[in-house]
Amino acid sequence: LLNVHEEMPSIGPAESVVVETLVSELKELNDQLQKVKITATVVGKGIRDATPSLTGLDKLRQQKTKIKDVEGVNMYNQTEPAHLTIMEKFVVYAEKQTQEAFSRIDEVQENF
Repeated sequence: LLNVHEEMPSIGPAESVVVETLVSELKELNDQLQKVKITATVVGKGIRDATPSLTGLDKLRQQKTKIKDVEGVNMYNQTEPAHLTIMEKFVVYAEKQTQEAFSRIDEVQENF
């Protein structure tokens, strides 16, 4: 590792990188995620419909509020979506991660 800069010129560029396989697997994963999203949304809607409706005061009591300090400035009333089920929260997170993976693949394809 100490001589890595000296050894770098002797290392050739990457060859036969199979990005297409990765792209197709990621697309398949994304398609499956969309099916999970539909199921999670249906189940979540069923759970929300089964729970009794709350008054405005009850909603305020259940509201989760975060207080953050950003560069010395206090930030108040940044609510978290409490109405989503665990599976719906997972889908939101997985979608973000999948989109990030797609953008990284785009960067790789541009470089190769």
